[in-house]
Amino acid sequence: MPYGYRLDVSGGDYALVPTRTRNSNGDLEDLLPLLDRNVTIPLGTRRIAEYANLMTDELSKQTGLHIGCCQRLVAGVPWGMAKVRFEADNKPAREVLKWLILSEQQANSQASSRHPDYDHWVVSCDGTGAPWCFIEVEGKFSSRCP
Repeated sequence: MPYGYRLDVSGGDYALVPTRTRNSNGDLEDLLPLLDRNVTIPLGTRRIAEYANLMTDELSKQTGLHIGCCQRLVAGVPWGMAKVRFEADNKPAREVLKWLILSEQQANSQASSRHPDYDHWVVSCDGTGAPWCFIEVEGKFSSRCP
């Protein structure tokens, strides 16, 4: 296998997490998965999308990569517009993202208009050496996850 992964299971949640990759010489090397990195977000009441930006800003500082997060529109409906009170004190980014998605689901379930049900994410990093990654929040019926 050209890469290595681990399967994280938490209750009914599953995550396939990359743990090994090829370096520029083609040799396998261990890596610290992007969302395993710890982040700190100061306490406040903000839109969920703002928390996602604070999380990715901290990940960018730690890695030197340009990291973006969270598809802004699914079926014309923006993600992360609900305001919530939250903080993260040296928590894994994966747990922060789970909490943000759950908070969005809870806020949308109480909204008067119909919102897509976001329930997973996909992390994509450019394999050509360009320094960027994107964390895409997706809904149950996205084309990537049935």
